[in-house]
Amino acid sequence: MIIYKDYYEQLNSEGYSLVKPYFRIKYDNKNVLPYSLSEDFYIRQSNAREDFSEISDFIGRCYKDLHPSPETVKGWTIHRVFENNLWIWIMDKHKNIPAALGIAEFTTVSGEVDNDTNPERLYRSCGFYGDDVWWLLRKS
Repeated sequence: MIIYKDYYEQLNSEGYSLVKPYFRIKYDNKNVLPYSLSEDFYIRQSNAREDFSEISDFIGRCYKDLHPSPETVKGWTIHRVFENNLWIWIMDKHKNIPAALGIAEFTTVSGEVDNDTNPERLYRSCGFYGDDVWWLLRKS
């Protein structure tokens, strides 16, 4: 079950084996600044409809409890909000391997609140804002 923070506060979460918060923050697109990367990196467009196995593997290595299958990632590409040009790789020039993956559905991003890599801090430093929290709950 996925529920918004207001409903989670009213819910007795006992009996759930998984209770995880996810943030969702947005960007207003009014003050988009040009990006700059270290010269050690470059942006490569992803072809999500073909890179789904690589994307699945990369996401699985970034999160402890999130390991979407290649079929799940492929399924994301059939949603009506899917835009291939919003899926990008940040590539390490020297190793020629992905260092980061950017997936956007318009101007919102989301991730685990307590993720060790703290993606929320990165997004907020880039101008994203908001306080949406959604909870993922799984029955025992």
